[in-house]
Amino acid sequence: MSENGGDEFDARLTKLRRDIQDFVEDNKLDDRVARIMQNMHPIDVQKVMKISFPDDCRSPSGFVVAQIRKAESEAGRPKDYRWDGRSFSEQSRDRGRRDGGKRTNRQERRHGRRESRSRSRRRRPRRRDDSYSYDYYSPSPPRRHRRRRR
Repeated sequence: MSENGGDEFDARLTKLRRDIQDFVEDNKLDDRVARIMQNMHPIDVQKVMKISFPDDCRSPSGFVVAQIRKAESEAGRPKDYRWDGRSFSEQSRDRGRRDGGKRTNRQERRHGRRESRSRSRRRRPRRRDDSYSYDYYSPSPPRRHRRRRR
């Protein structure tokens, strides 16, 4: 990269950082929002800063974080994407999966059910002991309580 190209990039980066700081101060946003925006791709930052706030916004920081997530998902960025700071243009590695992070039907069938269940160990169903014959007058077999391992 030429000397002039590096200066131009640094100037754009400095302006972007200043714009983010002004946006955060003007809208009285949390430091957390400022940190998130510093790590975002500049294209997404510009989209978020163009959005106007609703009149009855209770939590401006929460509103901006929601807009950030929306802009990133629309751009197809992976979850918790961090801009590498190398280029202002968008490159293929800046995008996540082509489907915008959504699962395909095949993946849903394979993983969907398992995720909704508990992660704890499953018990095996009890087997009935067929060697013992029950008749009407005999008491039920003694119950065996196993001690759980922790």
